Amino acid sequence: MESLQNTSFARHGETYFLKRDECIFLVPRLSSLSENTKEIKKGKDLLDTRRKEVLAGLGRKDALDDDDTNCMFCNYSKKDDPEIFLFPLCKMAHFFICFDCLVEYDNTNTITECSLDGCEREHDRFAMDEYKKAFGPDQEEVLKTPTRSPQLPDNLLLTTAALPDEVICLTEQTLVSLEDIAVPENVFFSLLLKTKMRVRKNVSIFGDIRNDEDFLGVDEATRNKPFRLKRSGETATDLALENIRLIPQNSISCTLLSLSLKKTVLINIFPKLRISEYCEMETLTLSADKEEQVAAILAQEQPIYVGRVREMVFEGYAVNILTKIKISGDSEVKTLRLSADREEHVAATLAREQTFCVGGGRVKNMIWGSYAVNVLAKIEISEDCLLEMFVMHANEEQFSKLLEAEDRSIEAGRIRKSGFYVPEEIKRKLRYTLVDGERSATSEEQEPTPVEEQESTQATGPSQVKDLSQAEGHGREEETSSPGREEKRSKKNPSLGRKEKAVLNFSLVTMVFFWLSF
Repeated sequence: MESLQNTSFARHGETYFLKRDECIFLVPRLSSLSENTKEIKKGKDLLDTRRKEVLAGLGRKDALDDDDTNCMFCNYSKKDDPEIFLFPLCKMAHFFICFDCLVEYDNTNTITECSLDGCEREHDRFAMDEYKKAFGPDQEEVLKTPTRSPQLPDNLLLTTAALPDEVICLTEQTLVSLEDIAVPENVFFSLLLKTKMRVRKNVSIFGDIRNDEDFLGVDEATRNKPFRLKRSGETATDLALENIRLIPQNSISCTLLSLSLKKTVLINIFPKLRISEYCEMETLTLSADKEEQVAAILAQEQPIYVGRVREMVFEGYAVNILTKIKISGDSEVKTLRLSADREEHVAATLAREQTFCVGGGRVKNMIWGSYAVNVLAKIEISEDCLLEMFVMHANEEQFSKLLEAEDRSIEAGRIRKSGFYVPEEIKRKLRYTLVDGERSATSEEQEPTPVEEQESTQATGPSQVKDLSQAEGHGREEETSSPGREEKRSKKNPSLGRKEKAVLNFSLVTMVFFWLSF
Protein backbone atom coordinates (compact mmCIF):
# COMPACT_ATOMS: atom_id res chain seq x y z
CA MET A 1 0.00 0.00 0.00
CA GLU A 2 2.95 2.33 0.46
CA SER A 3 3.27 2.58 -3.32
CA LEU A 4 -0.31 3.66 -3.87
CA GLN A 5 -0.02 6.27 -1.15
CA ASN A 6 3.18 7.66 -2.61
CA THR A 7 2.01 7.86 -6.22
CA SER A 8 -1.60 8.93 -5.64
CA PHE A 9 -2.70 12.50 -5.02
CA ALA A 10 -6.08 11.83 -3.38
CA ARG A 11 -8.34 9.10 -2.02
CA HIS A 12 -12.10 8.72 -2.47
CA GLY A 13 -13.26 6.02 -0.08
CA GLU A 14 -11.39 2.87 -1.15
CA THR A 15 -10.23 4.36 -4.46
CA TYR A 16 -6.97 6.20 -5.08
CA PHE A 17 -6.51 8.96 -7.67
CA LEU A 18 -3.31 8.77 -9.74
CA LYS A 19 -2.23 11.28 -12.38
CA ARG A 20 -0.34 10.84 -15.60
CA ASP A 21 0.32 13.46 -18.24
CA GLU A 22 -2.58 12.38 -20.41
CA CYS A 23 -5.17 11.15 -17.89
CA ILE A 24 -6.25 10.35 -14.33
CA PHE A 25 -6.50 6.77 -13.06
CA LEU A 26 -8.92 5.68 -10.35
CA VAL A 27 -7.35 2.65 -8.68
CA PRO A 28 -9.23 0.54 -6.08
CA ARG A 29 -7.45 -0.07 -2.80
CA LEU A 30 -7.05 -3.78 -3.56
CA SER A 31 -4.91 -3.06 -6.63
CA SER A 32 -1.37 -3.71 -5.43
CA LEU A 33 1.76 -1.91 -6.40
CA SER A 34 3.95 -4.30 -4.47
CA GLU A 35 5.86 -5.23 -7.62
CA ASN A 36 7.06 -1.65 -7.87
CA THR A 37 7.77 -0.95 -4.21
CA LYS A 38 11.46 -1.61 -4.77
CA GLU A 39 11.55 0.89 -7.65
CA ILE A 40 9.96 3.60 -5.51
CA LYS A 41 12.32 2.90 -2.62
CA LYS A 42 15.26 3.02 -5.02
CA GLY A 43 14.20 6.44 -6.31
CA LYS A 44 13.73 7.81 -2.80
CA ASP A 45 17.13 6.48 -1.78
CA LEU A 46 18.70 8.39 -4.67
CA LEU A 47 16.94 11.58 -3.60
CA ASP A 48 18.01 11.03 0.00
CA THR A 49 21.65 10.69 -1.08
CA ARG A 50 21.51 13.95 -3.08
CA ARG A 51 19.75 15.66 -0.21
CA LYS A 52 22.50 14.72 2.23
CA GLU A 53 25.21 15.85 -0.21
CA VAL A 54 23.66 19.28 -0.66
CA LEU A 55 22.98 19.93 3.02
CA ALA A 56 26.45 18.71 3.99
CA GLY A 57 28.03 21.03 1.44
CA LEU A 58 26.09 23.93 2.96
CA GLY A 59 27.09 22.95 6.48
CA ARG A 60 23.46 22.22 7.37
CA LYS A 61 23.41 18.48 8.01
CA ASP A 62 20.86 18.91 10.78
CA ALA A 63 18.48 21.14 8.77
CA LEU A 64 15.79 18.47 8.57
CA ASP A 65 15.96 17.59 12.27
CA ASP A 66 13.86 20.65 13.05
CA ASP A 67 10.20 19.61 13.32
CA ASP A 68 9.16 23.06 12.10
CA THR A 69 10.90 22.67 8.73
CA ASN A 70 8.03 22.44 6.26
CA CYS A 71 7.12 22.12 2.61
CA MET A 72 6.76 25.60 1.13
CA PHE A 73 3.86 24.45 -1.04
CA CYS A 74 1.58 22.43 1.28
CA ASN A 75 3.08 23.72 4.58
CA TYR A 76 3.24 20.21 6.05
CA SER A 77 6.09 19.44 8.46
CA LYS A 78 7.18 16.58 10.72
CA LYS A 79 4.64 17.80 13.23
CA ASP A 80 1.90 16.94 10.74
CA ASP A 81 3.49 13.79 9.34
CA PRO A 82 6.56 12.25 11.04
CA GLU A 83 7.30 10.27 7.84
CA ILE A 84 7.28 13.28 5.52
CA PHE A 85 10.10 13.32 2.95
CA LEU A 86 11.43 16.85 2.42
CA PHE A 87 13.92 17.80 -0.29
CA PRO A 88 15.78 21.11 -0.90
CA LEU A 89 13.90 23.20 -3.46
CA CYS A 90 17.12 24.84 -4.69
CA LYS A 91 20.85 24.17 -4.42
CA MET A 92 21.10 26.68 -1.59
CA ALA A 93 18.27 24.95 0.32
CA HIS A 94 16.42 28.21 0.92
CA PHE A 95 13.16 26.23 1.02
CA PHE A 96 12.01 22.61 0.99
CA ILE A 97 9.39 20.66 -0.96
CA CYS A 98 7.81 17.35 0.08
CA PHE A 99 7.78 14.21 -2.04
CA ASP A 100 4.00 14.33 -2.55
CA CYS A 101 4.17 17.85 -3.97
CA LEU A 102 7.04 16.83 -6.27
CA VAL A 103 4.88 14.00 -7.64
CA GLU A 104 1.88 16.29 -8.11
CA TYR A 105 3.76 19.17 -9.73
CA ASP A 106 5.66 16.83 -12.03
CA ASN A 107 2.37 15.36 -13.26
CA THR A 108 0.86 18.81 -13.84
CA ASN A 109 4.03 20.25 -15.40
CA THR A 110 4.01 23.00 -12.79
CA ILE A 111 7.22 25.01 -12.49
CA THR A 112 8.85 24.73 -9.07
CA GLU A 113 11.80 27.03 -8.60
CA CYS A 114 13.20 29.17 -5.82
CA SER A 115 11.85 32.73 -5.89
CA LEU A 116 14.80 34.39 -4.15
CA ASP A 117 16.78 36.77 -6.37
CA GLY A 118 19.92 34.75 -7.00
CA CYS A 119 18.11 31.47 -7.61
CA GLU A 120 15.35 33.10 -9.67
CA ARG A 121 17.88 34.57 -12.09
CA GLU A 122 19.42 31.14 -12.60
CA HIS A 123 15.99 29.44 -12.77
CA ASP A 124 17.13 27.03 -10.06
CA ARG A 125 14.77 24.02 -10.25
CA PHE A 126 17.05 21.68 -8.36
CA ALA A 127 14.32 19.63 -6.63
CA MET A 128 12.35 18.89 -9.79
CA ASP A 129 15.50 18.17 -11.81
CA GLU A 130 16.70 15.63 -9.26
CA TYR A 131 13.23 14.09 -8.97
CA LYS A 132 13.09 13.55 -12.72
CA LYS A 133 16.52 11.92 -12.66
CA ALA A 134 15.43 9.54 -9.92
CA PHE A 135 11.87 8.85 -11.03
CA GLY A 136 11.50 10.04 -14.61
CA PRO A 137 12.30 6.73 -16.33
CA ASP A 138 10.77 4.63 -13.55
CA GLN A 139 7.55 6.58 -13.11
CA GLU A 140 6.03 4.95 -16.18
CA GLU A 141 6.85 1.50 -14.80
CA VAL A 142 5.46 2.41 -11.40
CA LEU A 143 2.10 3.22 -12.95
CA LYS A 144 1.90 0.35 -15.42
CA THR A 145 0.78 -2.39 -13.05
CA PRO A 146 -2.33 -0.74 -11.51
CA THR A 147 -3.36 0.85 -14.78
CA ARG A 148 -3.08 -2.20 -16.99
CA SER A 149 -6.27 -2.77 -19.05
CA PRO A 150 -8.34 0.01 -17.40
CA GLN A 151 -11.99 0.75 -18.09
CA LEU A 152 -12.61 3.81 -20.28
CA PRO A 153 -16.10 5.05 -19.41
CA ASP A 154 -17.78 7.77 -21.45
CA ASN A 155 -18.98 9.45 -18.28
CA LEU A 156 -18.59 9.27 -14.52
CA LEU A 157 -20.73 10.74 -11.75
CA LEU A 158 -18.54 11.75 -8.83
CA THR A 159 -20.61 11.88 -5.64
CA THR A 160 -20.23 10.48 -2.14
CA ALA A 161 -21.24 7.04 -3.43
CA ALA A 162 -18.54 4.38 -3.74
CA LEU A 163 -16.73 4.25 -7.07
CA PRO A 164 -16.64 1.06 -9.18
CA ASP A 165 -14.30 -1.66 -7.93
CA GLU A 166 -12.16 -1.58 -11.05
CA VAL A 167 -9.39 0.50 -12.53
CA ILE A 168 -10.83 3.46 -14.43
CA CYS A 169 -9.03 5.80 -16.79
CA LEU A 170 -10.38 9.35 -17.06
CA THR A 171 -9.31 11.17 -20.23
CA GLU A 172 -10.17 14.42 -21.94
CA GLN A 173 -13.03 12.50 -23.56
CA THR A 174 -14.57 11.46 -20.22
CA LEU A 175 -17.51 13.50 -18.98
CA VAL A 176 -17.06 13.78 -15.20
CA SER A 177 -19.98 15.32 -13.31
CA LEU A 178 -19.61 16.61 -9.76
CA GLU A 179 -22.77 16.56 -7.67
CA ASP A 180 -23.51 16.70 -3.93
CA ILE A 181 -19.85 16.46 -3.04
CA ALA A 182 -17.03 18.40 -1.39
CA VAL A 183 -13.58 17.80 -2.89
CA PRO A 184 -10.07 19.06 -2.11
CA GLU A 185 -8.91 21.84 -4.42
CA ASN A 186 -6.21 19.65 -6.01
CA VAL A 187 -8.85 17.08 -7.05
CA PHE A 188 -11.05 19.83 -8.47
CA PHE A 189 -8.31 21.42 -10.58
CA SER A 190 -6.95 18.05 -11.73
CA LEU A 191 -10.35 17.09 -13.11
CA LEU A 192 -10.78 20.58 -14.56
CA LEU A 193 -7.53 20.32 -16.51
CA LYS A 194 -7.71 16.71 -17.68
CA THR A 195 -11.39 15.76 -18.20
CA LYS A 196 -14.68 17.17 -19.42
CA MET A 197 -15.71 18.29 -15.96
CA ARG A 198 -19.20 19.58 -15.23
CA VAL A 199 -20.36 21.18 -11.99
CA ARG A 200 -23.92 20.20 -11.11
CA LYS A 201 -25.49 20.98 -7.72
CA ASN A 202 -24.15 21.27 -4.18
CA VAL A 203 -20.46 21.30 -5.06
CA SER A 204 -17.83 22.74 -2.76
CA ILE A 205 -14.05 22.73 -2.51
CA PHE A 206 -11.81 22.87 0.54
CA GLY A 207 -8.10 22.97 1.33
CA ASP A 208 -5.84 20.08 0.42
CA ILE A 209 -5.41 17.20 2.86
CA ARG A 210 -2.90 14.35 2.93
CA ASN A 211 -3.00 12.26 -0.25
CA ASP A 212 -3.75 9.04 1.67
CA GLU A 213 -6.63 10.57 3.66
CA ASP A 214 -10.15 9.80 2.45
CA PHE A 215 -11.58 13.18 1.43
CA LEU A 216 -15.11 11.83 1.83
CA GLY A 217 -14.46 11.23 5.50
CA VAL A 218 -13.28 14.70 6.51
CA ASP A 219 -15.42 16.39 9.12
CA GLU A 220 -17.44 19.56 8.65
CA ALA A 221 -14.84 21.65 10.46
CA THR A 222 -12.20 20.63 7.90
CA ARG A 223 -14.51 21.29 4.96
CA ASN A 224 -15.35 24.75 6.30
CA LYS A 225 -11.86 25.68 7.42
CA PRO A 226 -10.69 28.83 5.57
CA PHE A 227 -7.87 28.07 3.16
CA ARG A 228 -5.67 29.91 0.70
CA LEU A 229 -6.56 29.26 -2.93
CA LYS A 230 -3.58 30.12 -5.10
CA ARG A 231 -2.87 29.52 -8.79
CA SER A 232 0.04 31.19 -10.54
CA GLY A 233 1.56 30.86 -13.99
CA GLU A 234 -0.28 27.65 -14.85
CA THR A 235 -1.03 26.91 -18.46
CA ALA A 236 -4.47 25.62 -19.32
CA THR A 237 -5.75 23.90 -22.43
CA ASP A 238 -8.82 24.78 -24.46
CA LEU A 239 -10.49 21.90 -22.63
CA ALA A 240 -9.99 23.60 -19.27
CA LEU A 241 -11.26 26.93 -20.59
CA GLU A 242 -14.36 25.26 -21.97
CA ASN A 243 -14.93 23.52 -18.64
CA ILE A 244 -14.71 26.85 -16.82
CA ARG A 245 -17.04 28.52 -19.30
CA LEU A 246 -19.74 25.90 -18.63
CA ILE A 247 -19.57 26.23 -14.85
CA PRO A 248 -22.53 28.30 -13.57
CA GLN A 249 -21.60 31.54 -11.84
CA ASN A 250 -21.44 31.38 -8.02
CA SER A 251 -21.87 27.59 -8.07
CA ILE A 252 -18.73 26.42 -6.24
CA SER A 253 -18.91 26.97 -2.50
CA CYS A 254 -15.70 27.64 -0.59
CA THR A 255 -14.44 29.31 2.56
CA LEU A 256 -11.33 31.27 1.68
CA LEU A 257 -8.69 32.95 3.76
CA SER A 258 -7.23 34.43 0.58
CA LEU A 259 -7.56 34.07 -3.19
CA SER A 260 -4.64 34.66 -5.54
CA LEU A 261 -4.93 34.03 -9.29
CA LYS A 262 -1.90 35.41 -11.10
CA LYS A 263 -0.83 35.26 -14.75
CA THR A 264 -3.02 32.28 -15.63
CA VAL A 265 -6.24 31.71 -17.56
CA LEU A 266 -7.48 29.93 -14.45
CA ILE A 267 -8.31 33.45 -13.27
CA ASN A 268 -11.62 32.81 -15.02
CA ILE A 269 -12.65 30.51 -12.17
CA PHE A 270 -13.09 33.60 -9.96
CA PRO A 271 -16.70 34.42 -10.98
CA LYS A 272 -17.66 30.77 -10.51
CA LEU A 273 -16.81 30.75 -6.81
CA ARG A 274 -19.38 31.36 -4.10
CA ILE A 275 -17.15 32.56 -1.30
CA SER A 276 -18.58 32.26 2.20
CA GLU A 277 -19.67 35.58 3.69
CA TYR A 278 -19.05 34.32 7.22
CA CYS A 279 -15.30 34.60 6.86
CA GLU A 280 -13.43 37.78 6.00
CA MET A 281 -10.80 37.23 3.33
CA GLU A 282 -7.39 38.71 3.98
CA THR A 283 -6.59 39.39 0.33
CA LEU A 284 -8.10 39.00 -3.11
CA THR A 285 -5.35 39.21 -5.74
CA LEU A 286 -6.03 39.07 -9.47
CA SER A 287 -3.18 39.56 -11.93
CA ALA A 288 -2.97 39.08 -15.70
CA ASP A 289 -0.08 39.71 -18.07
CA LYS A 290 -2.03 38.68 -21.19
CA GLU A 291 -5.29 40.13 -22.43
CA GLU A 292 -6.76 36.71 -23.27
CA GLN A 293 -6.49 35.69 -19.64
CA VAL A 294 -9.31 38.06 -18.68
CA ALA A 295 -11.25 38.28 -21.97
CA ALA A 296 -14.01 35.89 -20.86
CA ILE A 297 -14.63 37.75 -17.59
CA LEU A 298 -14.78 41.13 -19.31
CA ALA A 299 -17.22 39.76 -21.89
CA GLN A 300 -19.76 38.60 -19.33
CA GLU A 301 -22.66 40.86 -18.39
CA GLN A 302 -23.21 39.60 -14.86
CA PRO A 303 -21.52 41.53 -12.05
CA ILE A 304 -19.20 39.71 -9.66
CA TYR A 305 -20.09 40.18 -6.01
CA VAL A 306 -17.46 40.07 -3.29
CA GLY A 307 -18.07 40.04 0.43
CA ARG A 308 -15.82 41.10 3.25
CA VAL A 309 -12.26 41.54 2.03
CA ARG A 310 -9.48 43.39 3.81
CA GLU A 311 -7.52 44.07 0.65
CA MET A 312 -8.30 43.76 -3.07
CA VAL A 313 -5.36 43.85 -5.49
CA PHE A 314 -5.73 44.10 -9.26
CA GLU A 315 -2.65 44.04 -11.48
CA GLY A 316 -1.99 44.29 -15.22
CA TYR A 317 -4.94 43.46 -17.46
CA ALA A 318 -6.83 42.29 -14.37
CA VAL A 319 -7.39 45.97 -13.44
CA ASN A 320 -10.22 45.92 -15.97
CA ILE A 321 -12.04 43.28 -13.89
CA LEU A 322 -12.77 46.08 -11.42
CA THR A 323 -15.56 47.21 -13.78
CA LYS A 324 -17.38 43.96 -12.95
CA ILE A 325 -16.92 44.07 -9.17
CA LYS A 326 -19.76 44.84 -6.78
CA ILE A 327 -19.43 44.82 -3.00
CA SER A 328 -22.35 42.78 -1.69
CA GLY A 329 -24.70 43.76 1.13
CA ASP A 330 -23.15 45.85 3.86
CA SER A 331 -19.69 44.38 3.32
CA GLU A 332 -16.62 46.58 3.39
CA VAL A 333 -13.26 46.51 1.62
CA LYS A 334 -10.50 48.09 3.65
CA THR A 335 -7.95 48.64 0.85
CA LEU A 336 -8.15 48.67 -2.94
CA ARG A 337 -4.84 48.54 -4.83
CA LEU A 338 -4.58 48.99 -8.60
CA SER A 339 -1.37 48.70 -10.59
CA ALA A 340 -0.66 48.58 -14.33
CA ASP A 341 2.84 48.67 -15.80
CA ARG A 342 1.72 49.33 -19.38
CA GLU A 343 -0.81 51.69 -20.92
CA GLU A 344 -2.58 48.88 -22.79
CA HIS A 345 -3.30 47.14 -19.49
CA VAL A 346 -6.07 49.66 -18.74
CA ALA A 347 -7.17 50.42 -22.32
CA ALA A 348 -10.41 48.42 -21.98
CA THR A 349 -11.54 50.47 -18.99
CA LEU A 350 -10.53 53.82 -20.47
CA ALA A 351 -12.45 52.98 -23.65
CA ARG A 352 -15.70 52.71 -21.69
CA GLU A 353 -18.21 55.49 -22.18
CA GLN A 354 -19.93 54.85 -18.88
CA THR A 355 -18.42 55.29 -15.46
CA PHE A 356 -18.82 52.59 -12.84
CA CYS A 357 -19.16 52.39 -9.07
CA VAL A 358 -17.16 49.94 -6.98
CA GLY A 359 -18.83 50.17 -3.61
CA GLY A 360 -19.96 53.62 -2.60
CA GLY A 361 -18.40 54.48 0.72
CA ARG A 362 -17.45 50.91 1.55
CA VAL A 363 -13.86 51.16 0.31
CA LYS A 364 -11.70 52.85 2.93
CA ASN A 365 -8.29 53.11 1.25
CA MET A 366 -7.44 53.52 -2.44
CA ILE A 367 -3.90 53.10 -3.75
CA TRP A 368 -3.17 53.68 -7.43
CA GLY A 369 0.03 52.68 -9.19
CA SER A 370 1.55 53.57 -12.58
CA TYR A 371 -0.92 53.60 -15.52
CA ALA A 372 -3.77 52.44 -13.26
CA VAL A 373 -4.17 56.02 -11.97
CA ASN A 374 -6.00 56.87 -15.20
CA VAL A 375 -8.83 54.51 -14.23
CA LEU A 376 -9.90 57.08 -11.63
CA ALA A 377 -11.60 59.07 -14.39
CA LYS A 378 -14.03 56.17 -14.90
CA ILE A 379 -14.87 55.45 -11.27
CA GLU A 380 -17.82 57.02 -9.47
CA ILE A 381 -16.96 58.16 -5.97
CA SER A 382 -19.65 59.86 -3.91
CA GLU A 383 -18.76 63.23 -2.41
CA ASP A 384 -20.04 61.84 0.91
CA CYS A 385 -17.57 58.94 0.77
CA LEU A 386 -14.87 59.23 3.44
CA LEU A 387 -11.52 57.72 2.44
CA GLU A 388 -8.87 57.13 5.07
CA MET A 389 -6.17 56.98 2.40
CA PHE A 390 -5.95 58.14 -1.22
CA VAL A 391 -2.48 57.56 -2.69
CA MET A 392 -1.11 57.72 -6.23
CA HIS A 393 2.32 56.52 -7.35
CA ALA A 394 2.96 57.49 -10.98
CA ASN A 395 5.08 59.72 -13.17
CA GLU A 396 3.81 62.30 -15.66
CA GLU A 397 3.99 59.92 -18.60
CA GLN A 398 1.88 57.37 -16.76
CA PHE A 399 -0.89 59.76 -15.67
CA SER A 400 -0.99 61.75 -18.93
CA LYS A 401 -4.45 60.42 -19.83
CA LEU A 402 -5.84 61.71 -16.55
CA LEU A 403 -4.52 65.19 -17.33
CA GLU A 404 -6.88 65.33 -20.32
CA ALA A 405 -9.81 65.66 -17.92
CA GLU A 406 -11.19 69.11 -17.10
CA ASP A 407 -10.08 70.74 -13.88
CA ARG A 408 -12.12 69.63 -10.85
CA SER A 409 -14.17 67.25 -12.99
CA ILE A 410 -13.35 64.05 -11.08
CA GLU A 411 -15.10 63.49 -7.76
CA ALA A 412 -12.83 62.02 -5.09
CA GLY A 413 -15.10 62.45 -2.07
CA ARG A 414 -13.87 63.25 1.42
CA ILE A 415 -10.31 62.23 2.28
CA ARG A 416 -8.31 62.23 5.49
CA LYS A 417 -5.62 64.88 5.15
CA SER A 418 -3.04 62.54 6.68
CA GLY A 419 -3.67 59.95 3.97
CA PHE A 420 -3.78 62.20 0.89
CA TYR A 421 -0.76 61.77 -1.41
CA VAL A 422 -1.38 62.83 -5.00
CA PRO A 423 0.88 64.48 -7.63
CA GLU A 424 0.19 68.21 -7.84
CA GLU A 425 -0.76 67.99 -11.53
CA ILE A 426 -3.55 65.55 -10.71
CA LYS A 427 -4.93 67.54 -7.78
CA ARG A 428 -6.23 70.17 -10.22
CA LYS A 429 -8.41 67.52 -11.86
CA LEU A 430 -10.07 66.44 -8.61
CA ARG A 431 -12.94 67.64 -6.45
CA TYR A 432 -12.38 66.64 -2.87
CA THR A 433 -12.71 67.67 0.74
CA LEU A 434 -9.80 67.11 3.09
CA VAL A 435 -10.85 66.06 6.57
CA ASP A 436 -8.69 66.47 9.65
CA GLY A 437 -10.45 65.04 12.70
CA GLU A 438 -13.77 66.88 12.90
CA ARG A 439 -12.51 69.76 10.76
CA SER A 440 -13.04 69.81 6.98
CA ALA A 441 -10.60 71.74 4.83
CA THR A 442 -12.15 72.99 1.59
CA SER A 443 -12.28 76.21 -0.36
CA GLU A 444 -15.53 76.99 1.49
CA GLU A 445 -13.57 78.20 4.47
CA GLN A 446 -13.53 81.96 5.09
CA GLU A 447 -10.30 83.74 4.26
CA PRO A 448 -8.20 84.45 7.36
CA THR A 449 -7.60 88.03 8.49
CA PRO A 450 -4.11 89.53 8.07
CA VAL A 451 -3.53 89.05 11.81
CA GLU A 452 -4.66 85.40 11.58
CA GLU A 453 -2.41 84.87 8.56
CA GLN A 454 0.56 86.31 10.46
CA GLU A 455 -0.14 84.13 13.52
CA SER A 456 -0.56 81.08 11.31
CA THR A 457 2.74 81.82 9.53
CA GLN A 458 4.57 82.24 12.83
CA ALA A 459 3.06 79.00 14.18
CA THR A 460 3.60 76.78 11.18
CA GLY A 461 6.43 78.37 9.25
CA PRO A 462 6.41 79.39 5.58
CA SER A 463 7.11 75.90 4.26
CA GLN A 464 4.21 74.38 6.17
CA VAL A 465 1.87 77.11 5.00
CA LYS A 466 2.90 76.32 1.44
CA ASP A 467 2.18 72.63 1.98
CA LEU A 468 -1.24 73.36 3.41
CA SER A 469 -2.11 75.65 0.53
CA GLN A 470 -1.18 72.91 -1.90
CA ALA A 471 -3.26 70.36 -0.02
CA GLU A 472 -6.33 72.56 0.33
CA GLY A 473 -6.15 74.68 -2.78
CA HIS A 474 -8.07 72.38 -5.10
CA GLY A 475 -11.30 72.01 -3.18
CA ARG A 476 -14.84 72.45 -4.41
CA GLU A 477 -14.69 75.63 -6.47
CA GLU A 478 -18.39 75.57 -7.29
CA GLU A 479 -19.31 75.68 -3.62
CA THR A 480 -17.68 79.10 -3.03
CA SER A 481 -19.81 80.78 -5.70
CA SER A 482 -23.12 79.26 -4.68
CA PRO A 483 -25.49 82.03 -3.43
CA GLY A 484 -27.74 79.50 -1.74
CA ARG A 485 -24.86 77.99 0.16
CA GLU A 486 -23.54 81.45 1.16
CA GLU A 487 -27.02 82.41 2.41
CA LYS A 488 -27.31 79.16 4.34
CA ARG A 489 -23.89 79.70 5.87
CA SER A 490 -24.66 83.28 6.84
CA LYS A 491 -27.80 82.14 8.71
CA LYS A 492 -25.83 79.54 10.63
CA ASN A 493 -22.98 81.96 11.35
CA PRO A 494 -24.21 85.57 11.71
CA SER A 495 -20.72 86.90 12.50
CA LEU A 496 -19.57 89.88 10.43
CA GLY A 497 -17.25 89.58 7.48
CA ARG A 498 -13.99 91.50 7.04
CA LYS A 499 -15.56 94.44 5.16
CA GLU A 500 -18.39 94.81 7.68
CA LYS A 501 -15.88 94.73 10.55
CA ALA A 502 -13.77 97.42 8.86
CA VAL A 503 -16.78 99.75 8.42
CA LEU A 504 -17.84 99.21 12.03
CA ASN A 505 -14.32 99.89 13.33
CA PHE A 506 -14.08 103.09 11.24
CA SER A 507 -17.42 104.32 12.65
CA LEU A 508 -16.35 103.64 16.24
CA VAL A 509 -13.03 105.43 15.74
CA THR A 510 -14.83 108.47 14.24
CA MET A 511 -17.26 108.66 17.18
CA VAL A 512 -14.45 108.46 19.72
CA PHE A 513 -12.50 111.19 17.85
CA PHE A 514 -15.45 113.60 17.91
CA TRP A 515 -16.15 112.84 21.61
CA LEU A 516 -12.54 113.60 22.59
CA SER A 517 -12.51 116.84 20.57
CA PHE A 518 -15.29 118.22 22.74
